[in-house]
Amino acid sequence: MPLPDGSLDYVTALDVLEHVPDDAAVVRGFHRLLKPGGLAVVTVPAGMALWSDWDEALHHYRRYSRPQLRALFPPAGWELVHVNYTNVVAYPAVWLVRKWRRWRSQPGTVNGPRAEDQSLPRWLNTLLRGILVRLALMRLPFPFGVSLVLVARRRQ
Repeated sequence: MPLPDGSLDYVTALDVLEHVPDDAAVVRGFHRLLKPGGLAVVTVPAGMALWSDWDEALHHYRRYSRPQLRALFPPAGWELVHVNYTNVVAYPAVWLVRKWRRWRSQPGTVNGPRAEDQSLPRWLNTLLRGILVRLALMRLPFPFGVSLVLVARRRQ
């Protein structure tokens, strides 16, 4: 990225790292761009158990576990402020739908529209948003989720 070293206070990469072959190089770029004390905010899809045709359609290279995401931000250069799974409530439904589709699919065929391509009814979207926001504000360490969020501070 053609910006001077140490020129940014914040960097966000919201569902970006899974799209690049060398995610560690991107994080090293964040470190170069951030001022000491600057923050990186990252979200990524979580759990290879959820890998599906959705990930392939979106050209993902991977889904992450918490240890994999943490490893991209080594302690020598980063202080991890927050790392947690998100979209916890949706996980069972997403897992079931993706397993069902995988079980029903035949190699080389398309089995109709993906659930991920459908819009939720407004009432359900409002309900889920309220639940997900409340859970995020509680800052409980969840053991699984559809996504991961990480906030890291660049060390000196």
